[in-house]
Amino acid sequence: MDLKQLFLEPFKAKGLLVGVDKGRHSLKIVVINRTPSGFELEDFLIKDFTGVDEKERLDYSKKALADFLREKNIFQGEAFVVVGEEDVFSTRLTMPHMPVNELRKALLWETRDILPFTAEEATVDYQVIAEKLNDDGTKSIDLIFVAVRNKAVKEGMSLFGGTGLSIENVCAVIGALINVVGFAKNIETKKPIAILEFGHAHATICVFKEKKLIFSRNLSIGLDDVANSMVGSISSTSGITELTYEDAGRIIEKYGMPVENQLIGVKEGSLDSRRLASMMRPALENLVKDISKSFAYLAENFSEEEVSKVYLIGGGAKLKNLDKFLKDQLNIDVEVFKLENIVPVSTNISEDKKIDLSHITSIVGAMLAEGGGVNFLPFEFRKKRWHILEKMSFRVTSITIVAILLVAYAFVSLQYTDYKRRHKIMQLYVDTLQRLKISKGEIDKMGAVLSAMRRGSINTVVVLRELSNRTPKNVLLDWVNFSQSDGNLKIKGVIYANEEAAGALLSEYIKNMENSPFFEKVNLSSSQRSGDNGKPSLNFDIEFKIEPGVK
Repeated sequence: MDLKQLFLEPFKAKGLLVGVDKGRHSLKIVVINRTPSGFELEDFLIKDFTGVDEKERLDYSKKALADFLREKNIFQGEAFVVVGEEDVFSTRLTMPHMPVNELRKALLWETRDILPFTAEEATVDYQVIAEKLNDDGTKSIDLIFVAVRNKAVKEGMSLFGGTGLSIENVCAVIGALINVVGFAKNIETKKPIAILEFGHAHATICVFKEKKLIFSRNLSIGLDDVANSMVGSISSTSGITELTYEDAGRIIEKYGMPVENQLIGVKEGSLDSRRLASMMRPALENLVKDISKSFAYLAENFSEEEVSKVYLIGGGAKLKNLDKFLKDQLNIDVEVFKLENIVPVSTNISEDKKIDLSHITSIVGAMLAEGGGVNFLPFEFRKKRWHILEKMSFRVTSITIVAILLVAYAFVSLQYTDYKRRHKIMQLYVDTLQRLKISKGEIDKMGAVLSAMRRGSINTVVVLRELSNRTPKNVLLDWVNFSQSDGNLKIKGVIYANEEAAGALLSEYIKNMENSPFFEKVNLSSSQRSGDNGKPSLNFDIEFKIEPGVK
């Protein structure tokens, strides 16, 4: 019996997903439609904060989001929030192997001197890269540690207050890019590749190998630094011209990084493109230095191969010829990432609007998380959603049982004089009883498990809900047993996939179970390859204890 399907699949909302990223420069709103065949980008909006006081941007963003949802007639759906990188800290660490409930505290202690905010202000999460066996026989965990300010999480969630949408995920750009690479097509990651989000205020570099995040770092250089390097007095054909930040922004958007000798219009006069390139170059060279240092640190401290390719996303990805400049400076293949590599784009989006797709790549990645991955959504919100699902489950199950009984009663009550018709009705009745008998056997088995758990004073609702939440849809559970004597819960299941994929899914599932605050001492009892009707599969047995506090 697949518990996840039993509790989740019948009630999973279909339809619209809405994501929001409130950065320093703009508010980005994205709408994705979830269809039976996958995801499709429906629409997006980018609202510039130019002229909006920093203290007023939160209220401005709330109003802009409410107006957008009202205009699009969106009053229900799932909501996703991307937290600004200024409120996020991440680093790669190697930690001794330890229980999951101790690891988070150990990570906060390990990062106490480098964390830019206090542990009390932070919500933390991590992604395991690999578990290693050391030369002395001990085990260690190689991981990416991520921390975010609680204040930023609450502010992001407040944007959806009163909208009627259910918040599913709050994540950082790092977590979003994990999904971008995971869903991307035609990206080879056997050798390390990097994604550079070049935003207005700063940049973020993330390195992936075999679609796993192995390094991340926030860089201090952003598109604003390029614009600011052009602000001031310059000599043009019309004399001395004063360039403002807005002037510089318009020039950058139109011409980018000049690679040819040409005259560029600036206010009343014009400027030699070589002069413009020399003004922009120092900021871009600082960006190159930061990227090179990051790659060198990764290679030196973690013995990783050289990065083979860099993909550009973010507002800076629109900067013309930036890819050519970085390619020449880094001596690495560089290209602008195409959003169509992860989701198809609706034909309703105009061609002139599509030039801004690089702006929203990371937020689209966050929306593909569907509540999983690196998620800073407070536990009480996840618990509230489960409470709603439980009510729906009970209600729909009750209606289904009544409907089955009514249908069975209708079959029995019908009286026909024709023998063949009576025989057909009776045969249907017998078949129904047989199915009910089979269902009763499954219910009795589960009833025995629930009774044993209740005798052990275990909160069965919490345990089953947590087990369902931790079990992905591609892992099927077909047997559950609880031992009252030792308090162990044993589960058997199967994963239909090839050997490599099934092993990876099983490892991720065990790690997911270890992350649960309700389970401890999660052990893989056995795993065995098999084939079912020609389909490769992996059968497994897992045993774990229920935390004493789950009462």
